[in-house]
Amino acid sequence: LNAPVRDINVLVDASDRMGQNVFFPPSVKGWDGGRAWVNTSTMFVRQNLMVFLLTGRRMQGRDGLADKEKFSGAALLAQLADAYPEDFKDGTAKGKLDAILKFAVGTATPVARPAIEQFVVDRAPTGTFDDAFMVDLMLLVTSLPEYQLC
Repeated sequence: LNAPVRDINVLVDASDRMGQNVFFPPSVKGWDGGRAWVNTSTMFVRQNLMVFLLTGRRMQGRDGLADKEKFSGAALLAQLADAYPEDFKDGTAKGKLDAILKFAVGTATPVARPAIEQFVVDRAPTGTFDDAFMVDLMLLVTSLPEYQLC
């Protein structure tokens, strides 16, 4: 995401709450993947962590540098344009959305695609993805079941 540097203690705490204590795996095999650590509690922690990374907001307040070090949606889009140039050829919102979905969930066609497309049409009718819109879009995409399991 190329998100700004945030408080490492918040990141460590989030990992602990999700059952993935840094440097303390349950066995030499490491942590089980997939659905093994996804439940209603960990999904909230993951979503709150994403809010923190993108905005600096957290349950107890804000990161002290949140207003100075902001997430750059333009920088993420530039990286995605390099990674998925075919999606950016025509410069449409659909192409940008395809690249974002490929990056975040591994496919451009999650089940919720129609709802996400409607969100894009409603919030960015000109196809301009400013930083505030990118934060909202990334929070929406990272709430998808496909993201939770990728």
